[in-house]
Amino acid sequence: MTRTPNNYRVVDDWLDKLALLEDYKKEFGDCNVSQNNKNPKYKGLGKWLNDQRFNYKKKRKILTKERIELLEDLGVVWDMDVYKFDQKILELLEYKKTHGNFEVPSNYKPNKNFGNYIYRIRTKGLKEDWKIKKLQDIGFFEIGTRTKKEKEGHVTQNWYNNLEKLKKLSNPNLPKDSKEYPKLAKWLHNQKRTFRYGRLKDEQIKELKKLNVKLPAKSKKRKKWEEYIEIIELFREEYGDKKITSEFDKELYEWINQQRANYKHKSLRLEKVEKLKELNILQTE
Repeated sequence: MTRTPNNYRVVDDWLDKLALLEDYKKEFGDCNVSQNNKNPKYKGLGKWLNDQRFNYKKKRKILTKERIELLEDLGVVWDMDVYKFDQKILELLEYKKTHGNFEVPSNYKPNKNFGNYIYRIRTKGLKEDWKIKKLQDIGFFEIGTRTKKEKEGHVTQNWYNNLEKLKKLSNPNLPKDSKEYPKLAKWLHNQKRTFRYGRLKDEQIKELKKLNVKLPAKSKKRKKWEEYIEIIELFREEYGDKKITSEFDKELYEWINQQRANYKHKSLRLEKVEKLKELNILQTE
């Protein structure tokens, strides 16, 4: 029986993976297969592709000129960070073409993740100079200049009606147990609670502050929740569905495990469950 030399088997395996990648492209339209792809047909393909990118970046001889050409002819993107950011640039340009500006709201309905991404650029800025330059080249200069999120959404007419009643009072800071205006006092108390837990819209906060209404300090738990959610959203934009490990951020890793435990014991609010599922922290059933 004649044995096939090991190097031939390696070549055959590489070509088999290339053919599998071609099948993936025919099915999905690109070669950007994730390492977390769970389709058994493409098992191991994401890791193999990542290895090719690593070899390309390190200029390893195992990735020959011929292999590079085969991968490039198929449409393989070598640097996914550059590719994904260029996609964001195209989305920004398309938004400006439609709306005449770059004012993408954080709750942008066609693509909320895109809205959140642009919001983070405005508030947190960017570390990479090449990303900053690409944004400036298209006329986007608001990088790390905003300090507060503009929460948008529908404020009911009933809310404004109560606000008008409050405006007519000489002292709008009604105590919770006011006997003269019990319904309005209860409403105001609920606004303060809503603010404390981070669910009052900026427009509402602005109107209450105009009346010098004393708003309470935000809940430390809510503040911590919002901070961690923003970090996770940024992580997802940069690394996709890759697992968040203790090596990335120990405190965040422990916090995520606590949220999963809370979910298991059914002690998480529905809005939090939905958000964590959206970010792939909790598995969608």
